[in-house]
Amino acid sequence: MNRYVGIVLLLFSITIRGQDCNCDITLSNLSSSSINIVQSNTVEYEPGHTLCIPAGTYAGIEFIGFEGEDQNPLLITNCGGQVVIMESNKSGITFRNSRFIRLSGTGDLNVTYGFKVENATGPGAVGINVADFSSDIEIDNIEIQNTAFAGILGKTDPKCDDEDTWRRNGYVLRNLNIHDNYIHHTGGEGIYLGYTGGYKVSSNLICGEEYIFGHWLENITIHHNQLEHIGWDGIQTNLVRFGGVIFENTITFYGLENKQFQNFAMSVGGGNYTIYNNTIINSINGFGQGIQLISANSGSKLFNNVIINPQFHGIFIHNRHEFDNPNEGYYVLNNTIINPAASGVFYNTTITESENSGLISNSQENVPTLMVNNLIANPGNHYEQGNTWKGNAENYFDFNKRKTQIGMGSNIYSNIKTRQIDTLCLASIEDMDFRPGSEASPLVDAGSDMTIYGAPFDRNQKTRFVGSGMDIGAFEYQNEILNLNCFGYGDDIYNDPTKYSTSTIAFPNPTKKYIRLYNLNYQVANLQIFTLEGNLVHGSNYELGSSIDMGDFAKGIYFIALEFDEYSEVHKIILE
Repeated sequence: MNRYVGIVLLLFSITIRGQDCNCDITLSNLSSSSINIVQSNTVEYEPGHTLCIPAGTYAGIEFIGFEGEDQNPLLITNCGGQVVIMESNKSGITFRNSRFIRLSGTGDLNVTYGFKVENATGPGAVGINVADFSSDIEIDNIEIQNTAFAGILGKTDPKCDDEDTWRRNGYVLRNLNIHDNYIHHTGGEGIYLGYTGGYKVSSNLICGEEYIFGHWLENITIHHNQLEHIGWDGIQTNLVRFGGVIFENTITFYGLENKQFQNFAMSVGGGNYTIYNNTIINSINGFGQGIQLISANSGSKLFNNVIINPQFHGIFIHNRHEFDNPNEGYYVLNNTIINPAASGVFYNTTITESENSGLISNSQENVPTLMVNNLIANPGNHYEQGNTWKGNAENYFDFNKRKTQIGMGSNIYSNIKTRQIDTLCLASIEDMDFRPGSEASPLVDAGSDMTIYGAPFDRNQKTRFVGSGMDIGAFEYQNEILNLNCFGYGDDIYNDPTKYSTSTIAFPNPTKKYIRLYNLNYQVANLQIFTLEGNLVHGSNYELGSSIDMGDFAKGIYFIALEFDEYSEVHKIILE
């Protein structure tokens, strides 16, 4: 008996005129009332062909046994408008035992999302399902909404009665590329890839007396997707043993069901990942947490991510297993984390699972993880008010053990940590635009050179090192005056753009002790020095060219405000 219950459609091969949709084949007679099951042996196709679905409204579609070739996939696309899927019993679009396929909603240039899964409301139904040993599939330009469970699901769960599904028997889900999709109003995750029931040592599935593990994934790319109003995690991936890349996604209003351990913007684990240039925005009173990284491999990276209003921590990291390379941990670089309900970054290195039982409970505080050039503003934790070893520093970079905090000390530097976000001279806090608003921002040129570990661009794909150094946070200042009233010291220094001037030169900057200010047009000025928090630490009439002794000040970032007869200036000074 055929294991796939439904209607099998015997479809004819029809050549479509090139000027229409460039189709080699069209699937006609798809049902709008009952699930459409399309077997590959009923369609005359070749690798590289374009298989079109005419615009219209249909019930769910399952593609079984279709296969293109590497570098020559079978393209399945819409023709003549949007294809709408409305399915009340099963998933919207499913692939079973299929490889080298591109499902793309780009068949009509007048429609952004050529496929729309309008609902998939049956028990456990998803929008698009990559199932039953499928692999090498690209999914793009598709809108998915109103799903009982996930928007896109990709995995073949292990089962005791089907040993082919066991990891040790070799199936790997490879080369899954999910991009430019709009996923919203899902009951479960937005995107859910990989089995989450076990990694290396133990598994939720026991067959006989043996732990059974889910298959590996390789070369998984998730990018340029928009996810919003997501019930559980925005993106959840697991077991990507290499080549996990997640970038340029926007995730807003997620974790709406407040499902315990299932309400992260991203929950990523069990493999190797590079996560960058993503924007995550949680509502002020929402349930959504930030990014969770669990048991990732050495060398995994998070950089240029913007994380706004996360409940709990902005980034939560726990390597439950020993690092695969004891000389390399993780790279947490140039992220912007605003208003985390707990701490900015939480790091736990305690081993809880290992094939070597003697390592259980050991910490890995000596494995170098770099946390550099991050902006963390207004954390919710206030450890300095408690009675633990944790103080103000742990509100920003938090640890489960004191010795981990000590061991990590030299790897955490060039970060800006503040509760005074108004002092940062950002483009527009109200509009959630956390770019530096002018060159006077303390973020500008204050970072360390991290290009060897990441990419030479910022969150907006602009080049780094516009000035003399890398900026702190996800954005590099691009020589734009975006905020003409950055600080508001007294006489509205930046209210009038004609008053903005950088004719004064501060040298040397950075400095270890002395600073001198030079101006060809003026000899004296009223001078005030402020801390990053906006506290006045010095004020005097200043003779241009004379030295200012900052040797008694604590190392850090300061602002020197100069008031001349006709205008005012503010200069950022780095005291090393």
